[in-house]
Amino acid sequence: MRTRPAARLAVLTLALAGCEIGNPLIVLGPDGGIRADDLPVVDVPDFDGGTDVGGEVGVDIGLPEDVPGKPDVPEQDAGPMDAGPMDAGPPDTGPLDTGPLDTGPRDTGVIDAGPPDTGPLDTGPRDTGPMDTGPRDTGPPDTGPVDTGVDVPVIVDTGPPDSGPTTITSYLEACVTTGTAAIDGFGRYVITGSTAGRTDDHQPTCTERATPDIGYLVNITAFSRVTWLARPTGTVFAPVVTLTQTCGEQDSKFTNEVACANNRGAAGAARGGVVDLPPGVYYLSVDGEREATSTESGPFELTVTVAPSERAPNYSVEPLTGTTCPTVPASNVNIENADDAVSGIQGLGFGFTFFGRSFTSLAFYTNGFFSFIVDEPNPWPAGTSWRNHSIVFDGQPRGVVAPFWDDLRVDNATGSGVYFWVDGAAPGRVAHVYWRNVNFYRDGATRISVEARLYQTTNVIEFRYCGENRNNAYSRGGSATIGVESYDQSLGNLIALNQVNIIAPGAGYRLIPR
Repeated sequence: MRTRPAARLAVLTLALAGCEIGNPLIVLGPDGGIRADDLPVVDVPDFDGGTDVGGEVGVDIGLPEDVPGKPDVPEQDAGPMDAGPMDAGPPDTGPLDTGPLDTGPRDTGVIDAGPPDTGPLDTGPRDTGPMDTGPRDTGPPDTGPVDTGVDVPVIVDTGPPDSGPTTITSYLEACVTTGTAAIDGFGRYVITGSTAGRTDDHQPTCTERATPDIGYLVNITAFSRVTWLARPTGTVFAPVVTLTQTCGEQDSKFTNEVACANNRGAAGAARGGVVDLPPGVYYLSVDGEREATSTESGPFELTVTVAPSERAPNYSVEPLTGTTCPTVPASNVNIENADDAVSGIQGLGFGFTFFGRSFTSLAFYTNGFFSFIVDEPNPWPAGTSWRNHSIVFDGQPRGVVAPFWDDLRVDNATGSGVYFWVDGAAPGRVAHVYWRNVNFYRDGATRISVEARLYQTTNVIEFRYCGENRNNAYSRGGSATIGVESYDQSLGNLIALNQVNIIAPGAGYRLIPR
């Protein structure tokens, strides 16, 4: 290849086949001249008749000769060029970026793994948005401190008082119902004393022996479960504990006694009881039972706990009106001319659910109640069934249904008796227990008629009061227990306890299981 002579940088207009190439980029040589080898090599005819340079390109540089029909090519500035160092990089020949702004997706690269922000906490206002209404947390229970807020209903602490039990040493020599109660409201009480040398002011119904006794006033402020435990602390004797609503010297077996527990057969040992009581003032007495190996009086310790009742609302109780006495069918089971008597075990002919347990048999008593039977070969003993008590009470009988539990008697008056029958067709059969024209042991002139009904399938219980011959405290419930008690004696619904005017002829109660 031949070396082309250098030339100065100029703006050239090349006449190429009638076209123009405007301002080609010419690179300067080291001496400021044009490098011929950078010129485009185009093989075209020499318009002015001159000789091609190298036989390849005819280039007129500022030649005076005119090319017929073509404009003159002006001579370019041949002045000195900027002699500074050239940018030796290749020229950027690409077009300018005129495209739109980048609107692509956000950068989803790796999150900044730098240290956490240790700046100050957000001190802005609290979130006042709506509460989370999502499903309840089914995780393990919170083992944090107990919430001491007040719920409805208020749950009362049934444990002993924080300051320990209340110790009681004073007593009442005679049976009175006035003064300051030794046992007052919820709590645990420890009573110490002795019946030795005291007078006999009260005759308990759960013992046949009159012995020295001492007493204490009890103030029940809300429906409560009263639990007690008695034990001798010196000479060996069997303490007898009773709770009554009235107080006075007793010369007969009638008292408003709501509970009685005898340590008979357990001389020297501790024995107690449990009873639910409605609000009121009660009289608690400690008596004695003479046994072959014991004395009738002596020192004792009695622990009494008063707590909110543990009863559950197993039945809703609704009033009945317009009740009438039923017609007794010719074929029935009955008790006639008897006192403190019980029937044999009677089959219902259907299953009846009572406090969650199914029963198919019962036995009824002259004293205004019946009891469900499960595995006992015989009914509960009837000898002490005259003594109505509160519900719940852990003495016999169990599974009590009591429309009018009092000391009642069947005599030889016309129609006097206790009747049982079942009528109707499954699944709507009805069992009836009917005390008709019975009188009171303490008042033979006062008579009443009472019925209890059990309904198959619904397991509803009804108490119906359909007749009386005299309007007095006895016939209106003044010495009766009305309610139901579970077979295990842990639950019950007490409607009334020795409450006057709680019943009336033509009225009644419907107990609907919840």
